[in-house]
Amino acid sequence: MIELNAPFDLEARRRLPLADAAMQWLRHVLDDEFTTLVFERHRGRTYEKVIAFSTFVRTIIDSQFEHHRTGHQTFLHAQKDVLPVSVQATYGKLRRMPFNLSIGLFADAAERSRGVAPQVIANPLPASFSEFRCVSFDIKKFSFIAISG
Repeated sequence: MIELNAPFDLEARRRLPLADAAMQWLRHVLDDEFTTLVFERHRGRTYEKVIAFSTFVRTIIDSQFEHHRTGHQTFLHAQKDVLPVSVQATYGKLRRMPFNLSIGLFADAAERSRGVAPQVIANPLPASFSEFRCVSFDIKKFSFIAISG
């Protein structure tokens, strides 16, 4: 999948352990075996002819994280290595991707991610708040909301 082994990449991973952890998480959650199972479970009437769903997902991830390219640039570059079809055919596959497959990939990946995160709440709320639903948000993101007194 995503291999960051250039000297700069290795040094960045050493200095930014959170970024390295995110990349390791992504490798685990969206590996080829998993995305193949997701495709079989959620594909509907979609089929794989030349481009495997796992290859397609990996190529899109690479475009966003490894190569810093646009999707179009990635598809052009991938034609040489992993996508033995035209860029137009690749866009056609993306256009015909069923909504249920996209949602299924997201839901199954989220479920798989739960196995990575600890199940312990670091700072549980006091019992006096048990009747309330706790919601957390960043107030800076809601700066346009008028607060009345």
